Amino acid sequence: MVEVLGMTADNGPANDTMIDTLAQKLPGFNGKYARARCFDHIVNLCAKSVLRPFDVEKGRQGKAIEAAEKE
Repeated sequence: MVEVLGMTADNGPANDTMIDTLAQKLPGFNGKYARARCFDHIVNLCAKSVLRPFDVEKGRQGKAIEAAEKE
């Protein structure tokens, strides 16, 4: 007999599928209510979202640095 209380995984869609499948196959496993999403992954996604407006196009990084140094 296998008992699973909870599971931690990142936010990938494959993990959503895995949790749904485990909920069907394991009695007593509460699926999405037993899943803890990885906090580090959530923080990383938030940071990327906040920094996205400041992204520099590939190939222009050197020019952006030169322009910043001139200011």
